[in-house]
Amino acid sequence: QNFAAEILGYAADKVKIHSHTMGGGFGRRASKTADFVSEAATIAKGEVWPVKMVWTREDDFRSGYYRPKYVHKGRMALNSVGDIVGWEQRVVGQRISVGGIVAGGKSAAFDASQVEGLTHFPYAVENIKIEAHPLITPVPTLWWRSVGHSHTAFVMESMVDEAAHTARVDPVTYRRKLYRNNARMLAVLDKVAEISAWGCKLPASTGLGVAVHDAYSFKGVCAQVAQVRVTGKQFKVEKVYCVIDCGFAVNPNGVRAQMESCIIFGLNGVSGEITFDEGRVVES
Repeated sequence: QNFAAEILGYAADKVKIHSHTMGGGFGRRASKTADFVSEAATIAKGEVWPVKMVWTREDDFRSGYYRPKYVHKGRMALNSVGDIVGWEQRVVGQRISVGGIVAGGKSAAFDASQVEGLTHFPYAVENIKIEAHPLITPVPTLWWRSVGHSHTAFVMESMVDEAAHTARVDPVTYRRKLYRNNARMLAVLDKVAEISAWGCKLPASTGLGVAVHDAYSFKGVCAQVAQVRVTGKQFKVEKVYCVIDCGFAVNPNGVRAQMESCIIFGLNGVSGEITFDEGRVVES
């Protein structure tokens, strides 16, 4: 509203925005510059007829905002029976700022989405050290679906798998002990292990991987098991089992649609990418 008013030369209360009930923007519509609204207002300025503006898919790919890039470095200390007694995780990534204020707070040096999932540490570990360091680049960034959880959960649960492997303990069994202070995580873990028939014999070159995450900021706990077949250096995700504790489901179909599309987003994150060449987006 404010951007359109400024471009059109009106007071903000003279601009009416018609909000449509439609699919999610997954972070894209939270544009810091209201770019598509601003462009439509610029085109429509001075016209007496309604103007409709539609971006092409190529426009959207090459002129949008992008998921921030992150690098994590994690270390753990295990005791003699394989329990995690120390956890250190360092996060370096691009900040997301909105209207001059960094997401999650007013400090220019910190963005809370860098450490979502880590600040509400879900595991039974006594000694924890978390660091976040900002990276400044000219690539415009915005949130990507589950925001900080999309990268922190991946690293956290990968580290748990490394610990289970080192301790030579089944990953589900190892997690039951690690989640002992989080009843909701335990419940979804047990359920996803049940529906995926965890521990049963699988076809050759096929394995199961498990992950659980407490998305505290969204008040939901999710567990998934991926059935993966490996051929040489290639792999294929054949099936994903999903359990979500989101509280009371007003519309179960909406919950199912959310989780199915989340899984698709996650799978795309494995292989999809945006690259830049001399400041321009390559993919269209």
